[in-house]
Amino acid sequence: IATDADREGEAIGRELLDHFDYQGDIKRLWLSALDPASIRKAMANIQPGESTESLYQAALARSRADWLHGINMTRAATLYLGNGSRQVLSAGRVQTPTLALVVTRDRLIDNFVPRQFYELDAVVTTTDGSLLLRHAPPVEPEDFRIYRKEAAQTLADACQGQSGILQVAKERKRQGPPKLFTLAGLQKSCNKLFSWPASKTLKIAQALYETHKVTTYPRSDCPYLPEEQQSDVSAILAHLNELDEFYNLVPGEPVIRKSVFNTAKVAKASHHAIIPTTQAADFGVISKDEREAYLLICQHYLAALSPDHVYNQTSVSITINDTLFNATDKVTVDPGWKRLFRNQHKISSQLPAGLKDQTEGLMKQVDVVERTTTPPDHYTEGTLIDDMAKVAKYIDDPALKARLKETSGIGTEATRASIIETLKTRKFLKPDKKKILSTSAGQQLIDALPPVVSSIGETAVWEDALEAIAQGDKGLDEFIGGIEQQLRVLLESVSTMQPIQAGAQNTNFPCPDCGKDMRRLQNKSKGNYFWGCSGYPDCKTTLPDNKGKPGKSTPAPQADDRYPCPACKNPMVRRKSSKGFFWGCSSYPVCKQTLPDSKGKPGIAKSAQKSKAEHAGGSCPDCEGGQLIKREIKKGKNIGKSFMGCSNFPKCNHFSWK
Repeated sequence: IATDADREGEAIGRELLDHFDYQGDIKRLWLSALDPASIRKAMANIQPGESTESLYQAALARSRADWLHGINMTRAATLYLGNGSRQVLSAGRVQTPTLALVVTRDRLIDNFVPRQFYELDAVVTTTDGSLLLRHAPPVEPEDFRIYRKEAAQTLADACQGQSGILQVAKERKRQGPPKLFTLAGLQKSCNKLFSWPASKTLKIAQALYETHKVTTYPRSDCPYLPEEQQSDVSAILAHLNELDEFYNLVPGEPVIRKSVFNTAKVAKASHHAIIPTTQAADFGVISKDEREAYLLICQHYLAALSPDHVYNQTSVSITINDTLFNATDKVTVDPGWKRLFRNQHKISSQLPAGLKDQTEGLMKQVDVVERTTTPPDHYTEGTLIDDMAKVAKYIDDPALKARLKETSGIGTEATRASIIETLKTRKFLKPDKKKILSTSAGQQLIDALPPVVSSIGETAVWEDALEAIAQGDKGLDEFIGGIEQQLRVLLESVSTMQPIQAGAQNTNFPCPDCGKDMRRLQNKSKGNYFWGCSGYPDCKTTLPDNKGKPGKSTPAPQADDRYPCPACKNPMVRRKSSKGFFWGCSSYPVCKQTLPDSKGKPGIAKSAQKSKAEHAGGSCPDCEGGQLIKREIKKGKNIGKSFMGCSNFPKCNHFSWK
């Protein structure tokens, strides 16, 4: 077996063997990189098949449990909570917690109440010049913000005009380059730079790997390279040096770092970081978007091999009346890898040149500055992908947090984009420019489901059990039995919960007839939207949709006594269809008489028009049995011209110009 070096790769290999009923000896090639050196190393250490059998059991457990959970919770949610809607209310171990992340963020923003707070900015003069310092509370700023302007002003007055001794610390610092790309990192960057959805980035990365062969395998969650790939560095740099985009930016002497080349880190993953291959890209063949993604991957690879960013950091502080003011200043010494990132290395000093430690400073002016608290940002697809990978930060339990860090969050590099697409397709999430927002239907679903279904920590509990299976400490049947038991409890809970209006949008628009909320619904057959009363079926009021809001109701057409029906003598009614206005009998459906509209009045029935036309031209001279009828040419150079044709067409092909 030479599939991916993880439990899912193990499952693919074992299922193929099962499919073909293979009963022979099994060997396992454990390989996380495809460069020649890594392949040779793995070939020299082929393992017996029994050593990885437990991984297959863990993969089966994951697959069966996800299927059981997903299909049962989706059916239960759709049937019990859907309130008769035809929309599928899908629920899944990863999908639902992902939706919950967005719902929680959106509600934090919706419920956020801005609050004014006050900071102190001080202009301090010294013999070397003036500098600006800011009041620095001793602990977390959120806990010690000053919310009363009077208190801030009192503190400012107590400090202004006072003198103190400046503490000046100067230090040379180094900053290493950003980590190489995982798929999540690439998706986040492409969303930020190019506004691409995660699914588009994955598609492009797959094309660069599979079609053009200029980058490595894209579905990776590991930002490291095996040490064996150091031998490829010179070849890759050689063809990158030919690109105009990296003129004078390719390092002459690449820096080999443990933070980049780390075989031990790669051994714990299925694949290494996404990097350019030794094959040069043909920009005449790849698309514009593929070129953008390729250059971004190359940029990060070059940064990983470039020197550190070196800067001088100066920290200045002064204490006046037990109140600390400080500032930090950075000045670039060597931009290093930051030369590859436009405008990131241009850092200049904001402090006086030659500022010395233990210099006396005078608080010449202390200003009270009003500021306002701000809510967190809405998710973008990029930041949502990133949070799915780093979801452990939202968990308080140390053991669960550690497990989620170890498993790289919820979902996998290969599935996160499709999960977001599914949530958008189900109308639980919606794109809004660069943002991704939860819909009312998505929020209602999260509210209606038992909390454990949307819990991020539940994935960590599963992963603990799956790891125990992989280590041989727990059986597959035992794990599935526990999942089934939990599902029975959840299904019973869902069956007793209040149904929601699936696919509907909560609003503040009252029904004009009964006062209940109107909801925006989609016509499943036509695809268009309309508004219906939430009191249905007791109230059947509907309104047209007007740019996402209820439109005005169309008054029912009134019967006109001036125009009696030619069939039953009841009044005719002017109506409108998708093809325009027409007249119908007011006693419909008893009488189904219709007439065309002629300038707001009933016209002549088509049957009567045809009868009149049949007698307008006399008998056909060719067949003598038909009547000549006036017609119009429908296409060709004579389109619109009238001619006389036989009523016996196509048996008789008589034609003459009128």
